[in-house]
Amino acid sequence: EIAQTVIEPGKVKALLVLDDGREIELGDRNASQGLEASGIVVVSDSSRIKYNQEEGTEEKEVMNKIIVPTGGEYNLILSDGTWVYLNAESVITFPKKFVGERREIILEGEAYFHVTASKEHPFIVKTKDMDVMVTGTEFNVKAYPDEMNVQATLLQGAVTVFSGFEKKEKVEIKPNQQAEWYRDSVKVRVK
Repeated sequence: EIAQTVIEPGKVKALLVLDDGREIELGDRNASQGLEASGIVVVSDSSRIKYNQEEGTEEKEVMNKIIVPTGGEYNLILSDGTWVYLNAESVITFPKKFVGERREIILEGEAYFHVTASKEHPFIVKTKDMDVMVTGTEFNVKAYPDEMNVQATLLQGAVTVFSGFEKKEKVEIKPNQQAEWYRDSVKVRVK
């Protein structure tokens, strides 16, 4: 029997922190006007937001953060069209629009990624102990700060995992493989 987490009405599904420090409760209808003004589009049922994909001329990346509380989950579409499904107790830091050659985001917690393909612009998920680099694929990253290991699980495509001291250990994984970094033994294993 699977215990279902019920989110009570009025409970915050997720919190968006803008680069200027403003906090917006996602799922609050009144917040949607403010989001549209920030160049963010709210999609349908307020359980996800989608970032604008127009070509901008930004020189530097403007970072936003989404914090998903206990019992919550949230979907996000980044400016490159990449889908991110955030699990409970997760924090993602990402640019409003990607600038430059690498598409980098920072994750604490767990998320499933469906990355828009781009060989020229590798997509990198950075966690405390492991970075996962892809050019277009579907994979899951689990990196909760209080757990003893960090996992990257690949569904399709190809992924390169960097872990270890200064993230110098490099492992490539194939579909249906999982790279697991063990914090206590300081080792990475593929299974």
